[in-house]
Amino acid sequence: MAGGFALEFATLGGFTFALGVTECAGLSLIGHGLSVTLHHAQDISLQKSSNVSYGNNEIWTLDKRVSSDEPGSPPHRGDQLGNGTKSPDRGYEWKGSGTPGSSKGNWVRGNRKDTQEVLHPDLNHKPPIGPHWDYESPSFPKPGVRLYPDGTWEHK
Repeated sequence: MAGGFALEFATLGGFTFALGVTECAGLSLIGHGLSVTLHHAQDISLQKSSNVSYGNNEIWTLDKRVSSDEPGSPPHRGDQLGNGTKSPDRGYEWKGSGTPGSSKGNWVRGNRKDTQEVLHPDLNHKPPIGPHWDYESPSFPKPGVRLYPDGTWEHK
């Protein structure tokens, strides 16, 4: 490009020179954009799906859900929380304007914000997310995690 740039500069003067600078700046911006994109890209790893199978073959998807049996999982399991109308565990109180289990309230344990646990039944959620419980605690702060009725969970 440098040879063509010098020849064009000599032939047409400043007008061609400005075009050459524009081309260089454009390529520079594309290169910069690509480097920023690669720098900020997240590692998207394929995980074995927890709810998909096909005969004896393993199917791999971009499923973000994790089994509640895995280390580091929340202390509650979506498959053991019930339908939301009764306290999911000792010490939880219903706080909200709706009846227990409705979308207008939460099951809350603890009064201090730094130790408080919150469970919200969202059992009528439409696909693709589907029915789940929202859970927040100091270990899983906002936006928290989703606990699914199949015993899996994911970060929001």
